[in-house]
Amino acid sequence: MLADLAPILIASPIQRSGTTLLQRLLCSAPDALIFGETCANDLNMLLGLLMQKRGMYGRNDGWRGAQLQRVLQGEVNEWIPDLMPDTNGYLQQFEVAVTNFLGHFAAFARQHDRPHWGMKLPGWNVSQLDQILRMMPKTRILFIVRDLEACVRSAKAVNFCQDLESTRQFAEFWKMNLQNAHRSLKRPEVLWIQYHTLTSYPEETIQRIEQFAGLREIDRSVMKHRVRGYQGENLKLTELLMEEKKLIREFEAAASAY
Repeated sequence: MLADLAPILIASPIQRSGTTLLQRLLCSAPDALIFGETCANDLNMLLGLLMQKRGMYGRNDGWRGAQLQRVLQGEVNEWIPDLMPDTNGYLQQFEVAVTNFLGHFAAFARQHDRPHWGMKLPGWNVSQLDQILRMMPKTRILFIVRDLEACVRSAKAVNFCQDLESTRQFAEFWKMNLQNAHRSLKRPEVLWIQYHTLTSYPEETIQRIEQFAGLREIDRSVMKHRVRGYQGENLKLTELLMEEKKLIREFEAAASAY
């Protein structure tokens, strides 16, 4: 059931990496609709819960079936607060519920003549992406990577990274997720995109995206419009402090050495 779904996911190592630009580009195609971060977080929550249930009830669980049979035979004078129906059926119905929920996105997109659908999430945990690919192998992932210094400058403009410690935490997450992605996401189902390549050579990069995702007629004019956040063009990029630049160089060197 889940294996039949084929979402397009947009991910990155950290926020302020260009996932919204990719989302806008894909949504400009007449045959695609990419939903936002709330939907992506719900996807992670539901699939994580399904995996948890499979781990809890999928093996070494014969005692639950035996308990159910005793109750059905009228033996109720024992501890039965966790009485369940047959666990195989329980897990199957749980998967049906998750599939129906995710299938709503596909159906909604099709209703608007957009057969390609998906969602985006910056800083998407790589282990979650790997889990999604195992459960829904038809998934395609656009993984966009931006230089850490540019990410930090953009993050400061939206009130992230307001001191050296928060910048260090931001950089650590960028490095960790990027290293994990190099371990797990170098595969045919994932298209790696460098942010500077997209902005410097948009036509070539957009053609790669169209071919990879099976889309048509992405609107190139999207690249002319900068959308930095809810405050729009009021965001102002500031220069980094020397301590911030030194920290960034250390994390970039650690990531590139991997």
